[in-house]
Amino acid sequence: WEPFRDFIPENERDSFIKAYNKRLNSEDIEIQ
Repeated sequence: WEPFRDFIPENERDSFIKAYNKRLNSEDIEIQ
């Protein structure tokens, strides 16, 4: 769990679903 949690910046950890969705669906390669 910790590696998945630590990948997300602290200011986005209120919603891991939104944070991961943002990364998985972004067109910006650096965000992915």
